[in-house]
Amino acid sequence: MATVRWKRNERWRLYHDWHKGCACKKGIEVTVTYLPWKRAIESVKQGKFDAAFPAWPEEVTEGLVGSEAVNHSRIAVIHRVGEEIKFTTVDDLFKNYRVGYVSTYVYPNNIQNAITKYPTQAEKSPYETSLMNRLQRKRMDVVLSDPDIMQYISEREGIDGLVAHERILEKKDLVVMFRDSDKGHAMLRVFNEALE
Repeated sequence: MATVRWKRNERWRLYHDWHKGCACKKGIEVTVTYLPWKRAIESVKQGKFDAAFPAWPEEVTEGLVGSEAVNHSRIAVIHRVGEEIKFTTVDDLFKNYRVGYVSTYVYPNNIQNAITKYPTQAEKSPYETSLMNRLQRKRMDVVLSDPDIMQYISEREGIDGLVAHERILEKKDLVVMFRDSDKGHAMLRVFNEALE
């Protein structure tokens, strides 16, 4: 199974251990390899890895199949402490602020549409770490991230003064993605059965 490196924190390690437990119920051994997310997805599509985790359902695109939900993540607006961020919709957020996002993620439609509609307000970055650093240096107004990821990156990188907005934009299921092949479908069935 391929996953992204920053998810080695305690919470994500528990998820990995849980997945290993599900697989062990069916006699499957799971080895986790940490890769950049885009490379993890491509490696599954190419058959170099059997699965990748964690994925939002929107990221399970052509050539992939997704498991039942195994947990969830949140998409929140992260900003600097002491700054008042006011918005009523995602569209409103992008219209009034420079919004950082991870370019390798496939966001829910309302966010993807705002990124397309406001290209001069949408600031892409390949990684959340660079987004948090740019936000701290006031190179953008807000970033989109899971508050737990923001906290982990802030602690790891020594980034101070960031906070999640009280309003959560989305609560998203997390799934395991497999290659859309006979082997991938067989593994998906076994994995979903182990979740029950």
